[in-house]
Amino acid sequence: MLSWTSLEDAFPGYKEVIAKERSGPYGHQWPGKDWRTRYKPLSDPAIQAHLEGTYWVATKAPWYPRLSFLDFDRPDPEAVARAVETLGLSPGQYLLCTSPSWWESGNFHMMLATRFRDAPATKRLILDLLRKPVHEIGAELYPQPNRKFRLSFGKDQRLIDEETGAPLEMHWSEMLYWALKIEPYPLEEWPRQLEFEFREPRPDTWIRKAEAEELLEEGLPGPSTRHNACLTVAMYYYRQNLDPSDARRKLKHWIKTSHHGYSKMINRGDWRGVKEEIDRMVAWTYARYGRGKIWPDSTHNLEGWIAAKDLALLAEVFPRDIVNQRRLLKLIAYYRPRSYHDWVFIPRWRWDQIARHKTYKKFQAE
Repeated sequence: MLSWTSLEDAFPGYKEVIAKERSGPYGHQWPGKDWRTRYKPLSDPAIQAHLEGTYWVATKAPWYPRLSFLDFDRPDPEAVARAVETLGLSPGQYLLCTSPSWWESGNFHMMLATRFRDAPATKRLILDLLRKPVHEIGAELYPQPNRKFRLSFGKDQRLIDEETGAPLEMHWSEMLYWALKIEPYPLEEWPRQLEFEFREPRPDTWIRKAEAEELLEEGLPGPSTRHNACLTVAMYYYRQNLDPSDARRKLKHWIKTSHHGYSKMINRGDWRGVKEEIDRMVAWTYARYGRGKIWPDSTHNLEGWIAAKDLALLAEVFPRDIVNQRRLLKLIAYYRPRSYHDWVFIPRWRWDQIARHKTYKKFQAE
């Protein structure tokens, strides 16, 4: 018997348990189409459309998620048994749910009610304790801090009868009822210790590159998105190694031709304010990335290229001055892989490495 008497009673429970993080941005996918990002808070009509099977919605996890998910892609027949054994699960501590690709490749999710000392655990703690064993099982763990995950109980997302292996025909409110019945899985039984592992290198390409390219192609996706969209595009231009003046010019042209009427400032004709904001945004982006030692993508990450003629140049410019020769060599090593550009941006942190403290000002003058 359900603990609510109508869908109006069940819907707030769904938002509290499954769709708790609604501040946005969120993912949006029509059947047969690619995922798109919506830069706005998640609304009740969008959640209802997900539950009715019109389209899917994906959000980031709240800080204290009620449920955790193991995502199995193309699993083998022993996947569930392996997860139960590795994690020490009892029959009441998990539910199985189909993924929309269940009918093609057998993908499914395992739902857990993770707890730490009888209270919901943080998503960081869940990831720290379970990521390694879940990876060994052959699944991917959610929640993850910066990745969206599809909300439960939408189109083709059905609970699975573990005895028969068949999806169950249930209304989303019934599936939510059974999800709330999952017995807690205590995380305090997992040992917490520091793992001294080497950090993985930064990716060769920016993880938001696809999002920026979609913005450049499609324009603003909706109301109140101009600021975040312009900032994303400004970061993209930095990663393409554009100098700040070109980035400002291209960004102003893009917002002028692609705002689609979604900007209040543009609609009331305040182009001066928009351009001034873009100038500040580009200046902030280039300064922030410089201090953070974040390089442009691809070949622009290369450093240390010098040639024999550079050694002759050192002796010619600074004869018998080994200190400034070393400084000039560092400058050439930074400049060389970028030399085919008309203009090369050298951030302040690089000048600090070339000549410590404020002495690089004197070196620049020389």
